[in-house]
Amino acid sequence: MRLLWFRLTLRQRLMLSLVLVVAGVMSMTFFISYRSYQHLLNIDLEEDFKQISQAILGSLSFNNDIPMLRYDNSNPLFSYGDLRFRITKDEAVFVQGGGAFPDYVEPWSFKSFNLDKGYVLEMALDHSLHQKELLNYMRSFAWSLPIGLCLTALLVMWLTRRLLKPLEKLSQATEELRRESFPEAIEVPEGDDEISHLAASFNEMVLALQKALDRERSFTRYASHELRTPLSTIQAQTEALELDLLPKERIIQQLKYASNSMQQILQALLSLSRHQQSELSPIKLAKIIKELKNTVKDQSRLNFANIDPQITVQAHQGLLSQALKNLLDNALNYSEGMVRLYLAPVKDVKDVPSGCYGITIEDEGGGIPEDKLEEIIRPFVRLHQQKSGSGLGLAMTRHSLLSMKGELKLSNGAKGLKATVILLADDA
Repeated sequence: MRLLWFRLTLRQRLMLSLVLVVAGVMSMTFFISYRSYQHLLNIDLEEDFKQISQAILGSLSFNNDIPMLRYDNSNPLFSYGDLRFRITKDEAVFVQGGGAFPDYVEPWSFKSFNLDKGYVLEMALDHSLHQKELLNYMRSFAWSLPIGLCLTALLVMWLTRRLLKPLEKLSQATEELRRESFPEAIEVPEGDDEISHLAASFNEMVLALQKALDRERSFTRYASHELRTPLSTIQAQTEALELDLLPKERIIQQLKYASNSMQQILQALLSLSRHQQSELSPIKLAKIIKELKNTVKDQSRLNFANIDPQITVQAHQGLLSQALKNLLDNALNYSEGMVRLYLAPVKDVKDVPSGCYGITIEDEGGGIPEDKLEEIIRPFVRLHQQKSGSGLGLAMTRHSLLSMKGELKLSNGAKGLKATVILLADDA
């Protein structure tokens, strides 16, 4: 039986369980109703016997110790067609009414009372009508039981189909996921129950897995793309060394350059592939920007606005310093004029919550086309091929800011490109 039970599907087990529960409840209801109905019939019979005995005793008199009954035709009790009674003493019958007294067999009910002077009042009532009523009740219940079970089965089928529909979709989505085919987000049922929570958690899990796989694929694609150049350099310099085509010192210099380039590229790619949330702490912006300014050799091109030393943001000090340095290096490398840095609260910026600060670095390099503002942030996208670089600086910067719940926004200013670092204020 146990093996058969586990061979059933979840829907079949649920339907069978509910039908059995309903059948059990209906059977228990029938048993309780039957006993209650039978009890009420017995009470009704007892009440009839009581009324009949009172009527008989009210009409009974004794003449020389012999009982005599004065019939009152107006009394409806004496007109009972199913009533038999007699008054006996020492098995002798002195008074009898309603017809011949029946034997003690069905469908009669019997009751006796002791009277004065040793007489006994015996009464019999035909309860076939009561039995017929009870039989009709049992027959109607017998008809209603299968009908009720059929209706219950239909209702259970509808309920289980409705309840298990999200689980079926979840099972199908899990099967697709097993085949490494990311399914579409399943519909989260209305309500705040376990199934809706499970569906929402599954959608979040699939999204997280998809992002992780995308990062892995991007890492492989970016690595194969960007490492091609330094690997070609190493191969070419190795062949030149074998053929003695170039001075050894020059070859070693080129190999070191290619090795360092590969190391930087791999570090950047690993950083981009690990999108984890950084631990944030209150950071004084004035201190970070002062340290940033001291890392620049040509400070004659810098124009840093004064920043309130009390302004504090939520950030990771190392990641924020590196992100700002990347943007400042880009501004100095791709422009010839002044580079300005200033701070202002962020207001009415799309997809940016209130209570943020924006650190803007603006150059005088002429800007870039509007349709390239988002594209340039992608890894390995470079608009100035004549300049050195891997095309990963802006992508790494945005990645770092996203891990700090921040954002990088690019726009064109009056004379050049504006790169705005958006960070949450410490009191936001």
